[in-house]
Amino acid sequence: ACKCNGHASLCNTNTGKCFCTTKGVKGDECQLCEVENRYQGNPLKGTCYYTLLIDYQFTFSLSQEDDRYYTAINFVATPDEQNRDLDMFINASKNFNLNITWAASFSAGTQAGEEMPVVSKTNIKEYKDSFSNEKFDFRNHPNITFFVYVSNFTWPIKIQIAFSQHSNFMDLVQFFVTFFR
Repeated sequence: ACKCNGHASLCNTNTGKCFCTTKGVKGDECQLCEVENRYQGNPLKGTCYYTLLIDYQFTFSLSQEDDRYYTAINFVATPDEQNRDLDMFINASKNFNLNITWAASFSAGTQAGEEMPVVSKTNIKEYKDSFSNEKFDFRNHPNITFFVYVSNFTWPIKIQIAFSQHSNFMDLVQFFVTFFR
């Protein structure tokens, strides 16, 4: 029988090894995070998140045969500066669903109900937003964390995501999106 902790719907019928559907979740029963690849969390109580650095653009190319079962990937980002807005963008080669939430700290990410919704979009290829340091009160919540849930995509897919606190960031994003497609 498949025992995959809610992170897979298929497993090897001979060995019981699960084909985990969330990138970053691993183990025969989808019970571990790929900590060696910057994923953290707890798939037994929630899920695993890739830790994004602020002011860097990340590209995830899920195109290998081993990636074919993935339908979701999750990210976590914490603002570096308490007095600047946080800009974000995400785009992909195929449509996906997007949910963004926030919490006062990362540990909340493993306990249901502590994350507050920010945005929910379905069947999109790109999204950009700015999170105000005044609205989210970065100064009084130095560990504020944004959770980005990307789901319902099909293999193969390429995903680009970035969070920035530079004022001219969105202009640079537009430049790269326009000239490097």
